Amino acid sequence: MEYIKLEGKGWLYKNEKKSSPTHPDYKGKLAGVKLSELEKLADADGIVNIHLSGWSEEDKSGVSRVGMRPSGAIPKQETVSADADPFQ
Repeated sequence: MEYIKLEGKGWLYKNEKKSSPTHPDYKGKLAGVKLSELEKLADADGIVNIHLSGWSEEDKSGVSRVGMRPSGAIPKQETVSADADPFQ
């Protein structure tokens, strides 16, 4: 599968307010991804798979976080041979 780089970035921070096992361990956001870029990556059903790469880092305040960058998988294009019968 081919991937293209998407503009945008994100962060995950440890959830310091976690008080229950059902609360997430980390919280954050993915920001700056343009809808027009996502539309190009949608499959026939309108589904987009966004792949994330992450790095352990610290923010300007020295707080540990995971920095993320998105990339999108280009959907497989089905090709039809010129000899194919479209009514089968």
